[in-house]
Amino acid sequence: YERYYSPECISDMMTRARDAGFFVSYNHPGYSQENYTVYTKYKGMHAMEILNYGSDYFFNNGYVPQVYDDICKTGNLIYCIAADDNHLDVDRFGGYVMVRADKLEYTTVIDALKSGRFYSSSGAVINDIWYEDGYAHITCENAQTIFLNTGTTFGGGVHAKGDEPLTAASFKLHPLMKYVRFTVVDKNGKMAWSNAYPIAEFLGEIEE
Repeated sequence: YERYYSPECISDMMTRARDAGFFVSYNHPGYSQENYTVYTKYKGMHAMEILNYGSDYFFNNGYVPQVYDDICKTGNLIYCIAADDNHLDVDRFGGYVMVRADKLEYTTVIDALKSGRFYSSSGAVINDIWYEDGYAHITCENAQTIFLNTGTTFGGGVHAKGDEPLTAASFKLHPLMKYVRFTVVDKNGKMAWSNAYPIAEFLGEIEE
C-alpha cells in the first residue's frame, strides 16, 4: 500500500481501518498543523480529538473545538474524544472518555464507542442528556458554565450565579440548528464535551 499525504489517501486508510472493525480517530489536528481546507475533506473516521492533553500541555494547541465544529458543519457528524498523548509522566491523565457500557470488556467498550455512547472530559462530569418538549436538557455536576453549540448562531450559554454551582440547563431547539452539542465547564475550569447530535434526531424524537 503506497501512502501519500492527501485527504483522499488518508480517507482511504481510515475507511479501510473502519471496515476492518477498528474505532478510527483523527488525532491532534492542532499539533499536526492542518487547516480547514484539509481536515474538512477527511472521511471514514468515527471521531476526532477535541482535546489532546499532551499537545495542549506542551504546545497549547491540543484543545480544538473549532476544528470539531468545522467538520460537523460540513454534515460529517463524527464523535469527539479527549485523550492523553502519554509520552511522559507530565502529559498523563488530562483527557479521557466516559463510556456507557454494560461490561468492562473490549467488544462491549468498542461497540459503545462506535455507537457514540460516551462523553469526553478533562475532569468535569455530565450525568444525562435528553430532549423533551422542544428543549435539549442536560444535567451535570458543579458546573460554572454550560454551553450549547449548534453550528449556527442559535445556541448560547448558562452561567452560575454566585457560589451556587449549576447542575442543569435547558435550551430551546430551533429547526435551523445543524446539530446539538454541549460543553460543561466546572468550578475548577475542567471541561466535559458531549458528542454532536443531529438536530433532526432531536426534533424527530419530539415530534413522535
